[in-house]
Amino acid sequence: AYLNDSTKISGNYVRNAGLYGINLTNAEGLGKTIVVSNNMIPGGFKNQTVSSGAAIYFIDVNKIDLYNNSLNYDRLNGYAFFLTTGTNVNSVGGTAYYITVPLAIGLADNNNFFNTNNPVNPIAFFDGPRPDLLSLQAASLRETFSLNIDPLFVSPTDLHTANPGFDGKGDTLDNVLVDFDNEKRSPRNPDIGADEFTGVLLDLVGPA
Repeated sequence: AYLNDSTKISGNYVRNAGLYGINLTNAEGLGKTIVVSNNMIPGGFKNQTVSSGAAIYFIDVNKIDLYNNSLNYDRLNGYAFFLTTGTNVNSVGGTAYYITVPLAIGLADNNNFFNTNNPVNPIAFFDGPRPDLLSLQAASLRETFSLNIDPLFVSPTDLHTANPGFDGKGDTLDNVLVDFDNEKRSPRNPDIGADEFTGVLLDLVGPA
């Protein structure tokens, strides 16, 4: 399918999706790229015994930009983001980031990869299993400014985050000016994920 220049998949909240939260198959941007941004996909996926599910699942796609999504894949067998042929990511047990064709990825940075079952399952598969962020960076030659920290989501179904480690660690984008809540993103130092927030510094100094 060829999608027109104004195609955006943005601002969606997908819960209890079954196998896939967002699924694009045989899709290509016509002229400009398709933008997939500011989506929250908090889980509720079915247990898979034969095939693996994914929060975002792309097969045979071209000219797709994936920005500022918050994903929580809550099953052992599956992936938060899966791409074959042809962007804050959290996985409860499964693999956060699964890429079968490395050449399909152009630029990739300012992401967060976290897996509660690491090191049993790697945080990523990129031309082989990558147990941690350093090995992913070395294999992909990308993700220089990406993170591997617990997103501290408000709850398994609410992917707003209060982790100050995300604050200002995103990338400035001229086509993603607001967040999931339609709040303005920082023009200089936006946050990772679908939620733009102001980090709170904790006073760790004890009483006198």
